[in-house]
Amino acid sequence: MELIEISKRIITSLDAFEGSRPVVNSREVIIVRGRSKLKIKAKDIKPKLNEIFKDLNLKKESIESERVEKIVGQIDARLRMTNDIIDTPNVLGIEKLKNSFEVTGSAVEYLIGTKDNIVVFLVMGMDKSGMGPKFVETMISKIDPNQL
Repeated sequence: MELIEISKRIITSLDAFEGSRPVVNSREVIIVRGRSKLKIKAKDIKPKLNEIFKDLNLKKESIESERVEKIVGQIDARLRMTNDIIDTPNVLGIEKLKNSFEVTGSAVEYLIGTKDNIVVFLVMGMDKSGMGPKFVETMISKIDPNQL
């Protein structure tokens, strides 16, 4: 399955297609941001992300694993081919980002999954009160499974 097809399925599943925009759009990496129109409570974000991963037959990965660290390194190399990136890749950056949103009263959940030569990062966040928009970001990247 092509990266664009996966991103479209994810964004559509989260009812975030309208107004969504690609932040990075290359043959190696796609990052899409949008706002979900789903009527969902904060406590239901993680089950919804799990449902999407199940539908796409993605194997969930642990953020704390050496495998994910290697995946992040591969993605960083692909992103650097198309963008000027100054920061160093760090899997803990994902957790720090989540914590910074939670400090402001947002509920944020994310999953990382793989299938064959593709990795998917999926993040959804919203105000814990249920008011305001629900933010969605997904990154789909090709990876070399032999390098993990």
